[in-house]
Amino acid sequence: MTLVSRRQAVYLTGTGLAAATVTACAPKVQPAGNDASPSPGGTASAESAVSAAGASPSSASDGLQSSGKNYQGPVKLEKYDSKGEFKPGTREHKAENVPAPVEPENMHEESVDGMYSFIAFWVEAQNYLYLTGDGALSRKADPADDYTESIDLYKALYDSGVVWVLGEQHPMKISLNSATPVKNPRSETSYMWIATVEFGEGTEIYNSQTQETYPLNDLMQSGSRVSVITQYENGAWRMLKDDGSQASPGGTKAP
Repeated sequence: MTLVSRRQAVYLTGTGLAAATVTACAPKVQPAGNDASPSPGGTASAESAVSAAGASPSSASDGLQSSGKNYQGPVKLEKYDSKGEFKPGTREHKAENVPAPVEPENMHEESVDGMYSFIAFWVEAQNYLYLTGDGALSRKADPADDYTESIDLYKALYDSGVVWVLGEQHPMKISLNSATPVKNPRSETSYMWIATVEFGEGTEIYNSQTQETYPLNDLMQSGSRVSVITQYENGAWRMLKDDGSQASPGGTKAP
């Protein structure tokens, strides 16, 4: 899902790079509204499934192993590689000493706990990309190369020195609305977790050519309810761009 409309992207163009930046910033998670309804019941259906999951964590994901931990709330990564005191990006300079997220040991486990660790690493790898233009960690969180285009774009943007992100260490935050995920109603091979996406206050895209800033909160629908869709494939978790109902490389299409 693109959280920024084409009209908004065009509005931002001091250069073509500025428009591309905003579009690429959008997290590829599925809206939990009627336009991406997993069934005729729409969001109500998805939330009913999640409610059922909350009532029985051990069976929430149709046999997916779980420690039974309640993951409702903000997604948090435990470890970062600190490079010194973090300095937020300003109009004068890009962010400095951005802590690099460390891959959790259980991130590749086919379990609810492994899925959560993957989501946490994926979010923070995206944040690291937003603040640095370095896509190495995002590539680790993208085993199927679904996000190569956006990753390459960010590298080009930061290399150009034209556009960067101002503000806090964690531009994007995701909060899970239930203790555990559920099986995706539209696919037998993927899982769904209803969540809320937020963007930090004061986090802005800065165009150094036009000297203008664009708050992510305004441009990217902060506070939107979304469905995070993940799939376990070839020994690793994958963040899907669509609702999981279509065939994926190495996967099978749900009937």
